[in-house]
Amino acid sequence: MPPDTTQALLDDFERSLNEFLEREAYGFDELPASTFFELMAEIEREKMEQPIELEADITDGEIQLALLNNAGASVKVQRNEIIVEGRRILVHPKSSLSVAVR
Repeated sequence: MPPDTTQALLDDFERSLNEFLEREAYGFDELPASTFFELMAEIEREKMEQPIELEADITDGEIQLALLNNAGASVKVQRNEIIVEGRRILVHPKSSLSVAVR
């Protein structure tokens, strides 16, 4: 697709989206900025109060991580990888790591 056509389609999409948002928002009062930021701060405080719990299992020298609680869509865990807010955390076992049995 030629660049001019692509830009025209993007401009049309943006215009349509803005018109839709304006129609949907009509009749709703605007939220004061102070209220918005207070609500955002409250959401962040609630997140900090809810720890993300993981369980680790080591099989044949490989770490297998799993979520113990529902951390929501912001946290993903697979094998030895944790993804939080787009950041990857890789966990590697030390060669001398021993697992205690409870």
